[in-house]
Amino acid sequence: MYSGFIGMLFRWQHKLLSPKIYVNCQKVLEIGPGFEPHIKFTKLKYKEYYCLEIDKNIEYKNYYKNNFPRIIFDTYD
Repeated sequence: MYSGFIGMLFRWQHKLLSPKIYVNCQKVLEIGPGFEPHIKFTKLKYKEYYCLEIDKNIEYKNYYKNNFPRIIFDTYD
C-alpha cells in the first residue's frame, strides 16, 4: 500500500497531518494506525505516544513491541 504513486500520496498525507505546531507535543494519541503508524513518517518529539487499534490481531501488539518499544499500544472496541 505504501509503494508507488499511492505510497507517495500516503506519505505526503502523514506530513500534512503533522504541522510544525505539533512537533513538540507532550502526548500523542493515534487511533487506528494499523501497521503504518504516523510516527514512521514524521519527526515528532514526544514524551508519551499512544496507539489504539480496533483489530485485536496479536500481530499488531507484537509488531509495536518489536519495532516501536516507546509507543504504548492497545486495542479497543
